[in-house]
Amino acid sequence: FDDDGKIYGNNFDGEGFVAGLIGEGYQLQGKRVLLLGAGGAARAVAVAVAHHGCAHIDIANRTLQKAAATAELTGKFTSKSSVGTTTLETADLGAYDIVINATSVGLHDDDPHPVPIDSLASDCLVCDIIMVPDRTNWLIAAEDSGRPVHKGRHMLDYQLELIGRFIGAFD
Repeated sequence: FDDDGKIYGNNFDGEGFVAGLIGEGYQLQGKRVLLLGAGGAARAVAVAVAHHGCAHIDIANRTLQKAAATAELTGKFTSKSSVGTTTLETADLGAYDIVINATSVGLHDDDPHPVPIDSLASDCLVCDIIMVPDRTNWLIAAEDSGRPVHKGRHMLDYQLELIGRFIGAFD
């Protein structure tokens, strides 16, 4: 709480996601990114990915207004990346270097894939922020197709150090 009675907080999802990517040997500089989703975690991931120098990030969400709001917010925090919105129907899915699922699609075994794996470039990094299951059916399909994958668990693992530093538990 602040003196004015408002509650302030920090969100480590975005920075944790980026730290996980970097920690696992991936880079964002110069990459074209498609982010699926526009909820709280997706917004944090969008801002962090753009802040860390991707060339362009497109945000797709089933509600275009939410995608536009996330793109507008992201644009306020970066001068390094161009930011836009798209729909899955109009996006050139094969043009992206990294696709990040920041939706709840994949939490259940019978969920469809967020986007068809065969529509992505053969070297596209396929990412999910879902932590359970460890490997969503979408990530399994991407892995089976030979595409690199990045699990949601990495976001959590790398958030822990960031949170520890924030609260003063680590130097």
